[in-house]
Amino acid sequence: MARKSLFLSLQNVSSVSKFLTVSPETLKLKIEAAKNRIHVDVGFWGGLVPDNTLNSSALESLLDAGVLGLKSFMCPSGINDFPMTNITQHSVAKTRLKL
Repeated sequence: MARKSLFLSLQNVSSVSKFLTVSPETLKLKIEAAKNRIHVDVGFWGGLVPDNTLNSSALESLLDAGVLGLKSFMCPSGINDFPMTNITQHSVAKTRLKL
């Protein structure tokens, strides 16, 4: 998948929030929990949050673990583990991922 599609939040794309994850370990747990229980094609979104915008290895590890892309909220998400980001954090993450 082309990494230029990672910043879908800038394109106003939404998805079911319970499938968001901000670490490869959590992604692995979600994939294991879904095995043999889901009978449709599913994908998991990675989360771009303030804590990982400066850490390109954290973002790369999410992508390498198989997330479809990265999603973020630029307003309060209502999800404690998924705080909002701002345009500066988006720019930093894009630069670190060389997008």
